[in-house]
Amino acid sequence: MTYDKQNLDELIEKLLKFGEDAEELGYWQSIFDDLEPGEQEALISNLRDELEKLEKLK
Repeated sequence: MTYDKQNLDELIEKLLKFGEDAEELGYWQSIFDDLEPGEQEALISNLRDELEKLEKLK
């Protein structure tokens, strides 16, 4: 699976709707392009896991 800024932007938009910290998410968004591919993959995976947990709680 490829990880790109669009994947990140979509995840962040969904997380913000759940009330997640906009400042923290903005930080990850701002440094995403500077991360190594493996770090990008890990970040997207972590955010996706967090989103799944939030979706299960609603």
